[in-house]
Amino acid sequence: MSALSAGAVGARASGAAPGPGLTRARLAWLQATSRRRWAVSLWLCLVIAIVVPAVLPFVGVVAAESALADTLARIGSLTVQQNVADADTFNAFERGVDADVTRQMGANLVF
Repeated sequence: MSALSAGAVGARASGAAPGPGLTRARLAWLQATSRRRWAVSLWLCLVIAIVVPAVLPFVGVVAAESALADTLARIGSLTVQQNVADADTFNAFERGVDADVTRQMGANLVF
């Protein structure tokens, strides 16, 4: 009988070729094919974990648009028309519209 040190059990020399045992990829494949319900639930969790953060900005935009649409429906329609000839006139018009919207909407509108 040969004596083995505790550190040598399961250790492999750095230059040694892999043995006939299971690799991590092979073990993962065996787990996935032998336990299908487990594999499906794992994949479902991974998909949810990837999709939910990607969808959150879209949900925020939809919520903001919905709140704006509800507010406009409650206070009536809003029509903005601009007929200007130069940039200074347009800037004055834009400041006037901003002031009107801020006055009417108050804290309900977030820029």
